[in-house]
Amino acid sequence: MPALDFVPHLIGGQERASRADGTLDNVNPWTQAVQGTIAAGDVQEAADAVAAARAAFDGGAWSRLPERQRGALMHALADRMELHADELAQADTFDMGRPLTAARGFDVPRAVAMIRFFGDHMALATSETYPMGADFHSFTAYRPAGVVLAISPWNHPLMLGVWKIAAALAWGNTVVWKPAEDSPTSAYLIAKYALEAGWPAGVLNVVQGSGAVVGDALIHSPGIDRITFTGSTAVGRLVGVAAAQNLVPATLELGGKGASIIFDDADLDLAAATAARAVFNNTGQVCLAGTRVLVQRGVYDSFLSRFAEQAAALRVGDPLDPQTDLGPLASKKQFDRVSDYFALAADEGGTVLTGGPGEGGPSRRRSWRTSRRPAECGARRCSGRWPR
Repeated sequence: MPALDFVPHLIGGQERASRADGTLDNVNPWTQAVQGTIAAGDVQEAADAVAAARAAFDGGAWSRLPERQRGALMHALADRMELHADELAQADTFDMGRPLTAARGFDVPRAVAMIRFFGDHMALATSETYPMGADFHSFTAYRPAGVVLAISPWNHPLMLGVWKIAAALAWGNTVVWKPAEDSPTSAYLIAKYALEAGWPAGVLNVVQGSGAVVGDALIHSPGIDRITFTGSTAVGRLVGVAAAQNLVPATLELGGKGASIIFDDADLDLAAATAARAVFNNTGQVCLAGTRVLVQRGVYDSFLSRFAEQAAALRVGDPLDPQTDLGPLASKKQFDRVSDYFALAADEGGTVLTGGPGEGGPSRRRSWRTSRRPAECGARRCSGRWPR
């Protein structure tokens, strides 16, 4: 399946272009060619999506549907996702360069499993009861909150987006989903499949466009009852402030770093292989990636040589090629950001052991490794790979 020529909004059960026919380019990160266009939403379209979700929630066709019936519709969506698994996988491959084998073999099955899990879970979840004397008792009840705003990132568009919406939808909330402008297609496809599976219009709405316009309008909307956001810490602060102003509970999953710590009693072959996966999975574009590798001095050289071999063995290439381990970085902006790390490493005395930004094309990234001797490291930078 080629990339879609146009990725629309899906609001209130209707596919829509932007009111002023505004569009954004959808750029293939591997070829750097414009492969289509994306609806560029505005403030009014954000408001329309919130209104559609509110009408669907207040109407009760979803929020007051018996749990088992809602669960059956969740499973019907999962069935559609499995039927169109290749289309879903290719959407993330074309949008952000996810290797097709990983998208098809991992991301799609995980997304399907999440829909099915919550489709069953909300009908089986039990509440707590509390004795309050001889005449009565109290109990907890789980009720939908209303309209949930889900803002998903570009690094795992399908999987992280579905993680956000699955529980909210299963428990009877309606959703406005704002995907990243760099990876719009899989969100649109999920909403389309939901309609095909018999979901009421307005239950799942997708608004395309920039975070600065559509995202800002949505987080400040008084019609939103809950916000779930995954993205940068800087934008997370803005979301948190807006949520506080409207007294809206918000869940923020922000960028971070993981660390692999290698001591001198470790199995170095296993440690090098594991640390390489932790760093380079999804071309390093994972918010919990192990981008810091702290190695005890006694095994530093031995570990470093093994780790460099692991990095050099990774095959970089076309994400449609089943032999590819690492596809491109998701965008030229991301490529430029990563390339700057090489200059930083050189300025601080780091050495590139394999790969580099000049290999493979303007937005493609070789696996790479910078090293610093432990004796040269400061307390916060004593790592084999230069910190991001």
